[in-house]
Amino acid sequence: MGVFLEYFGMLCIHCWSYFNNDDRFNYNYAQAKATAGNYKEAEEIFVLIQSEKIKNDYTCLWLARCCIVNRKARLAWELYLKMETSGESFSLL
Repeated sequence: MGVFLEYFGMLCIHCWSYFNNDDRFNYNYAQAKATAGNYKEAEEIFVLIQSEKIKNDYTCLWLARCCIVNRKARLAWELYLKMETSGESFSLL
């Protein structure tokens, strides 16, 4: 299993060098980083996303979670205030 994860990590880095300007790829890659516990890297990738549609859907929620784990509570709060009141924003609290 360890070899597979190492290979998968190298594959992701290789793909990112080709697709780093693709918002859909960046969203998925950052989400994978956050899920794996690499919140600092995930935050850096989430802020690269330019598409308003992707930003408005779920990126804000994921980015806020990354900020909370990275001890950037003020930035997470500012993101929360920008979110429309919904179940997503409530779940962040």
